[in-house]
Amino acid sequence: MVLKMEIEQALTQLQDAHDTKERLAALTKLLDGVEGVSGAIKLEHVADSIQAVAPFLKDNNFKIVQTVLSTLTALTRTNGAECRSFLGVFLPPVLERLGDSKVMVRKAAVELLVALSEEISLPAVLDRYCSLRGLSLRYVICVRNLA
Repeated sequence: MVLKMEIEQALTQLQDAHDTKERLAALTKLLDGVEGVSGAIKLEHVADSIQAVAPFLKDNNFKIVQTVLSTLTALTRTNGAECRSFLGVFLPPVLERLGDSKVMVRKAAVELLVALSEEISLPAVLDRYCSLRGLSLRYVICVRNLA
């Protein structure tokens, strides 16, 4: 109960943050709250958290991006099924972060994709990605086999 209140406070703090230090502090507090919860988090907290942190995946500060990716990984591990409906929100920027210049950000993106594949299943993640890109899954498999 206390940790769920901490998540709500972190989300409020994140909305009010204006500079990088405040955003990083709020994101770290949110990450601690999500990691500290034993069991599943309410769907409304998952939805609010994902929608609050997803825009920061495009931030220029690598610490912020890394913390967002870690938060999404923790949310996926605790609430895998609920995260499925939000793949369209955060999957494209996560895939872009696989090519980031910082190794820590790339590792965090890979960890999130591994968590997604464990909790949701890899074919579902690939299918969602293909539908977002307008590709057929058959096309992606053929291209992967040729490479």
